[in-house]
Amino acid sequence: MVREGADVIVIACGGLGQVCGTQGFFGLEYNGSVVPVVNPLTTGVKMAETTVAMQRALGAPVYSQLHIKHLSAEDRARIEAGFAGQAKPLARAS
Repeated sequence: MVREGADVIVIACGGLGQVCGTQGFFGLEYNGSVVPVVNPLTTGVKMAETTVAMQRALGAPVYSQLHIKHLSAEDRARIEAGFAGQAKPLARAS
């Protein structure tokens, strides 16, 4: 795959991804460069954590795959301001 131009390898099996992770196999050396090997379970967990963090910090809506809808202009502006470091913290209910 790397010889044919792949920049990254994503393990397509959760079980094999965990085996690679526990064995410390996170990259493949090829022609002096290291190509990252991505574990799908770790990636899924980190994406879920990021989604929750964005919801808590910026009020970004969390959508399931069954109920996807477009972000409102207000949501987009709040998220863009957050990435630019200009977001105001959300008020927390006591």
